[in-house]
Amino acid sequence: MTRQQLKKFFVYLKKKYRVYAPVRDGNELYVDEVHELEEVDFSPQIPINTYKHVLVPKRDELFTFRRGKLAERKEPYAPECGFLMSVMDLKAVGLFHQVFERDPYYQKKRQSNLLVGHAFFEGSGFSGHLRERYEEDILEHVIFDILLVKSGKNEWKVFTGSERGQETLDAFGFTAYEHIEFAGLIKEEGIDPDLERHRKQIVEASQDAWLHWGEICMACGKCAIDCPTCYCFNIADEHATKEKGSGKRVRSWTTCFYNDFSEIGGGEKFLKTNAQRIQNWYAHKWVRTPREFQIMGCVNCGRCDRVCPVGIKRADVFKWMDEHKDPKYSKKKILV
Repeated sequence: MTRQQLKKFFVYLKKKYRVYAPVRDGNELYVDEVHELEEVDFSPQIPINTYKHVLVPKRDELFTFRRGKLAERKEPYAPECGFLMSVMDLKAVGLFHQVFERDPYYQKKRQSNLLVGHAFFEGSGFSGHLRERYEEDILEHVIFDILLVKSGKNEWKVFTGSERGQETLDAFGFTAYEHIEFAGLIKEEGIDPDLERHRKQIVEASQDAWLHWGEICMACGKCAIDCPTCYCFNIADEHATKEKGSGKRVRSWTTCFYNDFSEIGGGEKFLKTNAQRIQNWYAHKWVRTPREFQIMGCVNCGRCDRVCPVGIKRADVFKWMDEHKDPKYSKKKILV
């Protein structure tokens, strides 16, 4: 696909979708709504925020209730397109598909959106064994509708990963694409060995390690909000002020770092300190998520490192864990 064809394709998408793409503001990229292709930044830099609002709205009105009777939402989700999503962000979609597999609201939202990925092929050409490895190792194991792979100065190799992607390109009139059959989220060789290494580090870390990072952490939640794989949410019933017994149920983003996240009946909290919260966050991503879904809860996009106001970085945390192991880790209770 040439630049001119891509421009026409973008105009075609705008007629059907609200398009979100990387936009540059100074040294940073941000995912924001765009109206023209010229606004979009095609650099390999990862935007500091994510596309997950295209999958799960920040605030979602699930249904209304009136005098004891429920009414499902009638208005459809607005069609939205995540444009130029990195492979890391597409890997996060795979986790969301697992977590929200039986969630009817997520499924309806997914049916209304289009995921267009973007990747850079490093090499002199797009052929031979390197191409086979790229498709087998990467493209077969991520969820996308359309993927643009940079293959020249103003050229892209186009792949589809779903029927929706094929139908979209066919309707636009572009047929020079290759379809990739999804082969599952896990590669044939199994789970990444880094996953087991990090899991072991977290399980063996001493309580002193978590206390150290808990004293630094502000529990602001920026790492979780800007993480493409964090999906925690609140459910609240918002009652109407004019009619008793009426209102709506709303789902909205939240994070395990917030003070009220773990509050249960009677006001008790099972995450009382910053040390417990940061330990819970790491254990969730590298221990509990892989145990439940067989994939890591981190796609290594680096957003959490970039947005932390006190400079906490994952590499430093894991290094500290190695240096502060608990000799009795097998007997201690941790949140895993």
